[in-house]
Amino acid sequence: MGGAVAIVTAANDHRIKAVAVWDTPGNYKRNLRALRSLRGNIFMRIYIWLQRSRYRGKNILDQMKNLSHLDPMDHVKEISPRPLLIIHRKNDFIVPVDHAHEIYEQAEEPKKLVVSEGWMHYDKDPFFSSAERENGAIRITLDWLKGILKTSAATF
Repeated sequence: MGGAVAIVTAANDHRIKAVAVWDTPGNYKRNLRALRSLRGNIFMRIYIWLQRSRYRGKNILDQMKNLSHLDPMDHVKEISPRPLLIIHRKNDFIVPVDHAHEIYEQAEEPKKLVVSEGWMHYDKDPFFSSAERENGAIRITLDWLKGILKTSAATF
């Protein structure tokens, strides 16, 4: 849920020079409705169980309900002219990839969207957990940040 917080924070704090988000919901209310419809799905049931054990009884649905007033789509335009990187997995079953496309469409330049393979929405997915992977989220983000440093006068 850090991506939504990053978007809203950057919209309100211009000390932030660039924003990179991974698998971020554009609209929590809509995402919550979609997740509730998946409750019977075996993968969703396992995921909710894992989240409850990991977060002291709270699960992803509880967390999204608490954040349903927060809508990154209301704030993403305010990030420009600072760069925005959106990375999302094509088959993420917790936050569908259409959220990334909607955030990208709503955002103003400069912006970049990277849609990768993968479906798991947690930090153990090798796409997100390895800085050595050339096509992994960490490497893509680091290379993007290096490119910003080379092409702009922004100081981080």
